[in-house]
Amino acid sequence: SVADASLSCSLAQLSLSLPTNVKRWLDTCTASPSYAAAGGKVSASTGGGALSSGAAPAADAPALDDASLTCKYSSAVGGRVQIKKIIQAGEALIGRTIRVCGWVRTMRDQKQVMFLELTDGSCPQGLQVVLDPAVPGYESLKGKCGTGASVSCLGTLVKSPAPKQPVELLLKESDHEVTLFGGVDAQDYPMAKGKHSMEFLRSIGHLRPRSTIIGSVARVRNALAHATHAPPS
Repeated sequence: SVADASLSCSLAQLSLSLPTNVKRWLDTCTASPSYAAAGGKVSASTGGGALSSGAAPAADAPALDDASLTCKYSSAVGGRVQIKKIIQAGEALIGRTIRVCGWVRTMRDQKQVMFLELTDGSCPQGLQVVLDPAVPGYESLKGKCGTGASVSCLGTLVKSPAPKQPVELLLKESDHEVTLFGGVDAQDYPMAKGKHSMEFLRSIGHLRPRSTIIGSVARVRNALAHATHAPPS
């Protein structure tokens, strides 16, 4: 909840001698990338953490073998990889054929190529997907792939020419594919890429977890729950 995130943000600013269990809970929370998105960038300290203008602590790099990258219980969609793991691994995964599933945040349809920003809720960032018109499934996206559409993309991870993103997913070869799980009429879908007020999000409770702020709070709450109930190390 918002109260969970507020408490962890407050404790992180105080130089207190915390009990071991509380210290472990707070350190786990402040080390989460989603904490930086919801509550500010944090560097841990022996007193329980302190707010900092520097970068958030880097999460442990994921194992790069197929079994470790592939999400559990995702065989129904062909075995997907979380966007969070792709961003954490960065250029180490360049050249790998990867499937991602998620919701479209933005779409740009140009004459020779289509650009999608895809998010799956595993982290605040999205992954850019570049689709060639010859890719199987491309025609099914026409008129139905606006913000909020649900898709599966199988392609090759390549270095991105854009400075703000190290990698992007390229769908160009004959063995690549895009599958539209659920199309969206842009005229009816209430959420856009920009920010929304909390009052507006309360009016669309079935969609608000897709917003950046609510998704970040949910990830912080998940980190707090795991840290609270984790066995002592």
